[in-house]
Amino acid sequence: MIVTEFEGWLTFLQCRGGDRAVRQYAVWVARQTAPTNSSHRSLLRNIEDACVAESSPLPICADLRKSFSSTAMAAQAVGISHGSHSAASFLACYACTCESARDAASEALRWTMEWYKLVMGTEHQDYFRQHLVDKMMRMFQNGGWSLN
Repeated sequence: MIVTEFEGWLTFLQCRGGDRAVRQYAVWVARQTAPTNSSHRSLLRNIEDACVAESSPLPICADLRKSFSSTAMAAQAVGISHGSHSAASFLACYACTCESARDAASEALRWTMEWYKLVMGTEHQDYFRQHLVDKMMRMFQNGGWSLN
């Protein structure tokens, strides 16, 4: 599965910037789904604000996870089974609320990959992988990623 291919990247981020960097990466990955629903964007913004403020995002993540748990269950049970890319986008955003930053990043990757497959109409992981790697490389080359 594609998530295991990014394990080295997650380890690098963990070593360089700790849980904060890994959680920021999870948010960045979820943002690749271009969430259009305001609650999806708000969820990411709240997590990101807690990371930037250098406070622990865990209390915020726990509150958000609790608030959106029934929506997440419905998105997974109904939305995904009906091919809703909006449900996959929401689940990528919701994944960022996992208690473990590493789990947040892995789940965000998983649901972003699902979103990408639904939007692009393809099961080929190579398209998603290349798209994500290209975006990451451009971001690093342009100095757009900071672990500070």
